[in-house]
Amino acid sequence: MDNQLRKHSKELREAAGVSVNLAAMWANVAERTWRSWETGSGNVTSRLPSPAALWSFLARSGINLRKLDLEIDVKPRGLALAIACYKGGVGKTSITVNLAVALAELGFRVAVVTNDYNHRYACEDGEQPSPDSWASRVGFFDERDLITFPSAVKQRRKRIRDQLAALPPNEQAKYQFVHADELEALERKQRATEKLSELIARHDYVLLDVNAELELVRRFANLVAVVVDTNCSMAVRSAGRFVSALQNIKCRETTPSYFGLLTNCDVGGVSTELEEFVGDFVELSDEQYQDIIDSKYTTCRRRERVLELIDSLKFPPLHTELTGAYRIAIEMLEDAPPPAQEYGYFSAFVDFAPRSHAAREMRRLADELIHWRLRNNWK
Repeated sequence: MDNQLRKHSKELREAAGVSVNLAAMWANVAERTWRSWETGSGNVTSRLPSPAALWSFLARSGINLRKLDLEIDVKPRGLALAIACYKGGVGKTSITVNLAVALAELGFRVAVVTNDYNHRYACEDGEQPSPDSWASRVGFFDERDLITFPSAVKQRRKRIRDQLAALPPNEQAKYQFVHADELEALERKQRATEKLSELIARHDYVLLDVNAELELVRRFANLVAVVVDTNCSMAVRSAGRFVSALQNIKCRETTPSYFGLLTNCDVGGVSTELEEFVGDFVELSDEQYQDIIDSKYTTCRRRERVLELIDSLKFPPLHTELTGAYRIAIEMLEDAPPPAQEYGYFSAFVDFAPRSHAAREMRRLADELIHWRLRNNWK
């Protein structure tokens, strides 16, 4: 069997028509590791490929094992990732969509499950990813159309019943209008036929953008990346409370791994480029110049205090840190000559700005999460 696995490693690589270096990249291993898999068992450097690495290679290469008639027991298990935080406006949805597209670019089967209103509005307006884009390879699902856990419908129904009971009789009719979204969500949830667990099982990665549904995140997420704005102390406290709330939910499911996803990691106050630009057109006195420098240092010190708060959180940050590069990428998209585009729900840096810093950050984040999976999610 050992020699068969080694033989299969070479057969798979040759079927994909790739070099050892590229095969190793797809498997998330070093080049010398892949070479050791193809080495005969009598060689001291020979190694056996791990199921996780073979799964990663097969997912990216798109090879059909049945057509090759190879008997390799490599069954990928769907992994659910949640990008979440209590605080709004920190870019959760944009990060989720862009991360999903970065994973799809690598050849994985990816889906996004969301209850975000921007997604609903986009769908109502007929928006969808461009047919030839990487975003078009991601499946987008409204959380309302999925069976999540047995008590989900009961909880929604009870919430509506309690809200109605608290209203005077003459205002109950108005409730139908004011809470139309809640009533529609209940109706769609009752009509749902597909289980979220089944959706996760048939994809390599499912990203959850369901921030308000804490129990859903606690039950299904394998990893929760809590967005932490490094320029806002409130975001740090919010992140800590969010994780505490998830940890307090009693659930039989395996506890997810919690990490901080640091964003807005631009350091400094006034940029040197701006100082130089102003200096070319405005005569600055020594006092004015010093005020600019002091303002920059004050901002930097304040951000360092926020970093101290981040270090006190009871969960570690991911190594990948996101800057404000996405703002420049979006501005360049929208300010481009005709046909300029608007940045919408299905827009992804990998598609419209593949060489940008923003796209590179998303690829690094995707790569880190893949490595985390291979290290921790295979027993």
